[in-house]
Amino acid sequence: LASELISSTEVELFVAAMERACLADSAIALAKLAEAGIADFGEHESVASLLSHAINEREDVAAVTPDYAALAAAHPRFEDEFALVGRTAQQLAGVFAGQVDPLELLFPGGSVELTTRIYTDSVASIFSNSLARAAMVEIVDRLQPTRADPIRVLEIGGGTGGTTSWLLPILPADASQYTFTDIGAAFIASARRRYAAPFPFVECRLFDAEARPAGQGVAEHSYDVVVATNVLHATRDLRVTMENVRRLLRPGGTAIIVELTAPSRMADVTFGLTEGWWRFTDRQFRDYPLVSEAVWREMLLGDALGYSDFAAIKGTNHALVELASSV
Repeated sequence: LASELISSTEVELFVAAMERACLADSAIALAKLAEAGIADFGEHESVASLLSHAINEREDVAAVTPDYAALAAAHPRFEDEFALVGRTAQQLAGVFAGQVDPLELLFPGGSVELTTRIYTDSVASIFSNSLARAAMVEIVDRLQPTRADPIRVLEIGGGTGGTTSWLLPILPADASQYTFTDIGAAFIASARRRYAAPFPFVECRLFDAEARPAGQGVAEHSYDVVVATNVLHATRDLRVTMENVRRLLRPGGTAIIVELTAPSRMADVTFGLTEGWWRFTDRQFRDYPLVSEAVWREMLLGDALGYSDFAAIKGTNHALVELASSV
């Protein structure tokens, strides 16, 4: 599937070009702030320090001013990614100085059009969502012949519906219950408008994966599948979060998890500008929001969380699709 989408060489060239652009604009921003005598970056201190360290390790970003239109033309499969980074990276000085709201850069006027395309149609999203869908097909094929009650799925942090839209069409409408959740009321309202008519088996509700499900009116040990795409890293303590995921699952249920597993400069200068990116407190597992496959495996299987199996499929650009089964 990966080779059908794009060659590994194209991905590597994109990653190199994106990292260089992100660091070049970061260097420009930090130099501008230093000239202005601004050294206190407030809530952005972590990402500013990280970028500064990365810049010091590179010699090829000095005196470079990225041209995002030219980069998009050179890497047309990644046009949206360069468009998003162009919005944020060129405003880093204002963001670090507290003069520009990064959320307005990411979602101008509240629009999620560009981020929705990235979560749904980008090379990385197509690859990881295809694998998540294949895993769901296998689960449905295994469960449906033996079940009198519906197959129950809960998605954590559904957001703009990038993964949801890949999964709903393959679920049997008369034998499924799909609970779309997020902590944002706007995402819930949007999902209701989008999915209510074509998929009447979908329920949309608020849910916080960092809190006990039962305390939120969500039945524990009642879901066959829990889906989470690029969201679990944004919680304070992965162990607590994965305990709550396990509480959602029936015995033998499966968690389908999609996560990046290596530092990403694109993430740092986009969603890394938001408060949620750096809110983790589980320093025993990580010193950066994203963790490796080895850390995921050790945590889920070696920390008495109640998971019996773990399988991982590597995707493009350090994306990982994980399958974890509850005891």
